[in-house]
Amino acid sequence: MTICGVAGIGHLGKALTRQLEKAGVQVHTYHPNIQRSNKFAQMFTNVKAVNFSTLLEQPVVLLSLPAEKIKDFLERAEREISANHESPIFVNLSTLVQTKELQNQFSTLNVYGMKMIGHADYLYANGDGVFLTETDLENEAFQKVRVLFEKVGSLYKDDEEVVKKINGLAVQRIIETCISFEEETKDFPAVYSKKAMDTIFPNTMRLFREGSFDGFMLKIIEDMKKK
Repeated sequence: MTICGVAGIGHLGKALTRQLEKAGVQVHTYHPNIQRSNKFAQMFTNVKAVNFSTLLEQPVVLLSLPAEKIKDFLERAEREISANHESPIFVNLSTLVQTKELQNQFSTLNVYGMKMIGHADYLYANGDGVFLTETDLENEAFQKVRVLFEKVGSLYKDDEEVVKKINGLAVQRIIETCISFEEETKDFPAVYSKKAMDTIFPNTMRLFREGSFDGFMLKIIEDMKKK
């Protein structure tokens, strides 16, 4: 059985744990609060909560931690590994932390990067993730990581900064649209704009991606072209 550790129980940690478990991977999860870690593990069928030392015994440890926590985590891991363990492979998943920086600072550890385009909630519900890494996919030392991520999505070799740019631009445009829409509908009851944002926004984006426009959308597109 394939085994890995997951450090972090937020949205991304939860999504990866669910999809890896569905793919038959034995996940050992870690959080510094053991009660929270146990509660998290109980959400799944074949997930085990472990302490820090046991986490470091796993062949691969996925770092689904807040960006500001990653260096502290690796500093602690470096101290413990130097005394007691052979280093596992650590995978930096943070969009905001450059893997090269971690590799330079923690040169005694095996650190790779894997960044996801998209949102963790989608990964949790659907799998089908899109992941980018700067590592050559044929790199022999990288194969344990590759096997894990190919179970939950597709891998591409590309610059890590691409993920930050794509995800950031998507969030920026959506926020701009929401702000503009709220401003333009401020004279209507709030329940109207809320319902439109909750239902029309996501479905319009889905239909646009699919190229499957309904009659109302086609009329709006026609009016936009006239303007």
